[in-house]
Amino acid sequence: DAAIHDRLETWYRDRELWTELAELMTRDAEALDDIPAVHRLRDAAAVYSGQLGQPLKAAEVLRKARQRAPQMPELVTDQAAALAAAGELDAAQRAVGEALATVQGEPRTSLLLLRAQFRQQLGDDASAVQDLTEAYELDKERVAEGLLAGLERLRTRAERDGDMPTERTATLKLAQLLIAHGDLERGRGHLVAWIERDPTLHKHLVQRHPGVRVLLGDAVHLQQLLKREGIAPVRAIVSSLPLLSMKKAIQHRIGAQIF
Repeated sequence: DAAIHDRLETWYRDRELWTELAELMTRDAEALDDIPAVHRLRDAAAVYSGQLGQPLKAAEVLRKARQRAPQMPELVTDQAAALAAAGELDAAQRAVGEALATVQGEPRTSLLLLRAQFRQQLGDDASAVQDLTEAYELDKERVAEGLLAGLERLRTRAERDGDMPTERTATLKLAQLLIAHGDLERGRGHLVAWIERDPTLHKHLVQRHPGVRVLLGDAVHLQQLLKREGIAPVRAIVSSLPLLSMKKAIQHRIGAQIF
């Protein structure tokens, strides 16, 4: 009866028999209605994760809880966190994806942010930006900083990998977002930094101004560009670079090329 059950649970707790306690809680849930069962399963998951250090077992129990109450997005968060703690990041982001197929409104924003976090940890910055972009449309104030950071990660990775189309798309979106949120200098800085390296624009300028030598490159490497083209030291420089909006390290590197 209930009294014996409670005494048994207390006995397990007092003696730190955590496995037996978690199994008892899981069995209890089988005989309960959905909401009480979910609470009991979450308690069992907390024991598996906290006392036993078995996040995969916790995730398994939370999967059962989700089956009992699929309308509770917090269960998705709990299960995904347990999977991530076990190092199963791909399984974590897939679990969130399953929930996103049916969840709408404010809970959707939280789930998109969570999946973006997992995707970033997996190195899938492009997919993370897709999630952040959708979340931004749902809650601009909450997501703006995260989307800015995600776009910068994607832009930096694309630049490192020589992926010009992705770098271009990320740079333009980043600049637009910065300008939309009032940071005009940083937005313009990103645009200028891209323009000077854009091969399509370089080709257009060469065709439009056949009498002008147009170099494609980064001002950070000005001396190398001049040497490559066989250009003697220049006597004057007219610059439209928004230097003050750039990082200090970049400012110093460009300045070292000039003087």
